[in-house]
Amino acid sequence: PQKRFKFPARYYSTTVFEMVNASKYVATAITGVINFLATFIALYLVDKTGRKVLLLLGSLGMAASVFIAAGLLFSFPCDKRVSASTGYAVTVFVCLFVVNFAYGWG
Repeated sequence: PQKRFKFPARYYSTTVFEMVNASKYVATAITGVINFLATFIALYLVDKTGRKVLLLLGSLGMAASVFIAAGLLFSFPCDKRVSASTGYAVTVFVCLFVVNFAYGWG
């Protein structure tokens, strides 16, 4: 039987959104909807491009999203909250991670 890859952004998204002063439940619901919609994009693209291309592009997109979001978060001291604009940017990069995961590894 095939093992499913666990989706780490789903487990830690409330913590990340809480760190950036976003509503953690609303943001998690948004990432769930994005994951659902991106799955349909993957169903369309897998016939056009093939699975290998989607895996490579998804991996590159996930890596870029994580590194950029981590760079934004770690640019602030641990004892201070991030600014609103940084919080929105991190939320966008988490959503981009979800999109790349959905059409690549998901």
